[in-house]
Amino acid sequence: MQVLNEGLRPLLTQWQAPYRRWYEATLKDDDFRDPQLVQQEFPKYEELVKGLTVINAKQIEYRRAMYELTTGDPESTIAIEGENPI
Repeated sequence: MQVLNEGLRPLLTQWQAPYRRWYEATLKDDDFRDPQLVQQEFPKYEELVKGLTVINAKQIEYRRAMYELTTGDPESTIAIEGENPI
């Protein structure tokens, strides 16, 4: 619950409404562009991505802590997909 309240919810609260309003205003009925390409046009895209990156790093740390808590193994023994091994 703490992960949601301190991590994900604040980010969603900050960005969900402004992004949705922008996205809906940006697309037209005949606009069939790739949504991932459209989102990169969001005026505050870099700021949004930075926030997501921070949350992602916190989630990885939380996962490491939970792994160590449940297994007793130090966090350096697990590999996160896409990360370089320590």
